[in-house]
Amino acid sequence: MKLSLATLAAFAIAATLGAGAGVGQGPPASYIVVFKNGVPTDAKTLALQGQMGFTARHRFHAALHGFAAALTGPQLARIQQDTNVAFTSEDRQVQATEAPLAPGETAPTGIRRVNAATTTTTQGTAASVNVAVIDTGIGLSNTDLNVQPGTNCVSPGSAPEDDNGHGTHVSGTIAGKNTGSRVVGVVQRVYYLDRPGKRLMLYDGDRSDLPLVDHVVDLRFTYYVDPAADAVRPPPADGSSCAYAPGTPPVPLLDDLGGLAPTLVPPSRLTDGPVCGLSPHRFDADLLRVRRIGVTVRLETESAALRGSGPAFQTRGTSAGGAKYVPDLQVTFDVAPRNMPAFAGRGH
Repeated sequence: MKLSLATLAAFAIAATLGAGAGVGQGPPASYIVVFKNGVPTDAKTLALQGQMGFTARHRFHAALHGFAAALTGPQLARIQQDTNVAFTSEDRQVQATEAPLAPGETAPTGIRRVNAATTTTTQGTAASVNVAVIDTGIGLSNTDLNVQPGTNCVSPGSAPEDDNGHGTHVSGTIAGKNTGSRVVGVVQRVYYLDRPGKRLMLYDGDRSDLPLVDHVVDLRFTYYVDPAADAVRPPPADGSSCAYAPGTPPVPLLDDLGGLAPTLVPPSRLTDGPVCGLSPHRFDADLLRVRRIGVTVRLETESAALRGSGPAFQTRGTSAGGAKYVPDLQVTFDVAPRNMPAFAGRGH
C-alpha cells in the first residue's frame, strides 16, 4: 500500500531495486550496482570510475553495498561481467501493487483520502499485524474483523462489546477484510531506527522489515500530556476505570501537573502507572492523555571525509577543517495522535 504516515517526516525514496534493463548503445541511463559481500564499496567504486569514466551519484554502505550512476550500454555490460558485482538493476520509481476490491466491498472516503484504496482497488493485502484500539468497544461477532477481546475499562470484568458503534467503525478502518462483506480497511506501518545499521526501517509485523533511509543516526521522541488529573474522559457516575477510582463522581487517579497547556513529561511517567489493560497488553493510563509528540530525526553525510568532530557530528569523521565538512542535519517536528480527542475529559 502507499505510505501515508502523517506522524513522521515525509521521506521520498526514489531509488528502488527493479528488473534489469538492456545494454543498448543509447544515452546513459540510471542503474544501481550492488557488490558482493566483503567488497569495499568506496575502493571498488573509485576503481570502476577510473576504468570506465563515469561518476557515481550515490554510494550505498548499509542496506546494500554498491553505487548508483548513469551508465552507457557498454559501461553496464563491462560492470555486469565484473566478478565482484552481485547484480545490477535499473534505478526507477515503483509503487505497491494494487489488488481489486472484492465484489460487494466498499472503500470509504477516509480510506481513499489516505491513498490506501480507490473506488475499485486496494493497495495490496494487509499484513498480520495486531492493533490495539482504545475506544467504545468492538463488535465481538463482526465477521469482517479478526477480533481478540480486550478489557472493558468502563465495566471491568464485562465483555468489551461496542455499546456505541464508534470502536467498531475505527477497527474496520484499520483492518476491515477485503472479502466483499462490508468495507476494506488500512493497516498502519511501524517505523523504527536500526541504530547499529544507521537505517530508518519499515516493519509491517509479518512480511517485511525494510530499510527506507540510510545514514539516520538518531530518532527520538518527546511526549506532551494534558496536565489535568481529569484529562481522560471519566466513566459513568459510580463507575471506575484504569484512570478513575470509584466514587460519586469518580476520582481521578492521574496526577495533576498544573497549568493548562500540554506539559512535557519524562518517559518514566509513561510507565509508572496507573495501569490499564491485562497482560500482555498492559499500558500506562498517562498515555491516554498524550496530546502531542515531538519527533527528532538526525541524518549524517555518507562520507567520513566530510564529517569532523564536535557536537555537529553524531559520528566522528576525518575532516580537519570547517570548509571541508558537512554538519549533521537534524529536524524536529510535532505530531498529534489522531484519536486522542476521543478520550479527552473536561469537555475538550
